[in-house]
Amino acid sequence: MKNDSAIAVPVKTLITIAVICIVIFLFVWADSLKVTCGPEDKIELQGQLLGFTKKGSYWNVKLDNQTYVFNVFDKDYMKNMISYNVTVSCCYRHDTSYRVAHYDMISCFINEVE
Repeated sequence: MKNDSAIAVPVKTLITIAVICIVIFLFVWADSLKVTCGPEDKIELQGQLLGFTKKGSYWNVKLDNQTYVFNVFDKDYMKNMISYNVTVSCCYRHDTSYRVAHYDMISCFINEVE
């Protein structure tokens, strides 16, 4: 009769580690997906970018004395555009029972100086 209990513990540990790695991979993959939305939800916000701050998992972005709440936001790209007149293409996500109404940034560019 063989004693398989010594092998069972490392196999269970390896399976648990593999499942954890797969879950982490799925979260990273889902976070890197391109923002998509229907034409009825696509919005362009324009104004001078005065700054942004992170509050919880959302970003408060100030354009021309108006603050907008963003979920998907590229702070590294946007920090160079502070004080410029910009156009932000984004998707408006409506208020639901478990999420606050917010915008997801698609792209942003500096408006031409006239």
